[in-house]
Amino acid sequence: MIGDFYTHNKKGGRYKVVNLAEFKSDTQDLLCVIYTDRYGVLYVRLLREFICKFSKIKE
Repeated sequence: MIGDFYTHNKKGGRYKVVNLAEFKSDTQDLLCVIYTDRYGVLYVRLLREFICKFSKIKE
């Protein structure tokens, strides 16, 4: 997953996953995806949301 390119299912575009991060709270542990667009802007999204909204680009 890290280093792979994905596209948004509705908006399109090309995004690269740069890292995974764990977010811990008192009640739950969540896995987040950190990804970037072609301009270098970083985004963070919960893994479960990322899987629903993005598709891997087959190169």
